[in-house]
Amino acid sequence: MYIRFEQADDNTEVEELHKLACKEPQQSKSNKLCRASHHKTLSPSLVALEQGKVLAHLGFSEIRISDGSQGWYRLGAIAVLPEKQGQGIASAIIKSGLKLLQRQGAAGCIVLGNSHFYKRFNFKPTAKMYLQSLSNARLLAQSFSNNLPEGEVTYAPKLVQPT
Repeated sequence: MYIRFEQADDNTEVEELHKLACKEPQQSKSNKLCRASHHKTLSPSLVALEQGKVLAHLGFSEIRISDGSQGWYRLGAIAVLPEKQGQGIASAIIKSGLKLLQRQGAAGCIVLGNSHFYKRFNFKPTAKMYLQSLSNARLLAQSFSNNLPEGEVTYAPKLVQPT
């Protein structure tokens, strides 16, 4: 398996991957986003491949924080082929994506998801940042500089927020 930036010719496979990976009818609010989140606003956007076939996709998007903090991203779109789940592919692509963000000078990353799963990547619950549209949701954050912003988080304008 190898991980690289998503390319234009991956689009069809990535779209199909998200449809397959997000079939469960009782998805959480954060996972409902995966069907609609494969937009050109995802940056960086990575794919994991094996023998030329897309096994997984991971997309980040830049976020805005009401305190004016810059350089923060959201880990938003992640999908792994159902038959490849549980094999460490999601962990590998998340680790690669977070390292890439750090190398690019990002300040940190947030995720709305299972704290038990994401703590292995150094995400921690934070009450300092929140989504107005999901007032009871617990955001997880990872600061790359130990400075944690405080305020309302809004997603990139073209990225659909979970409902």
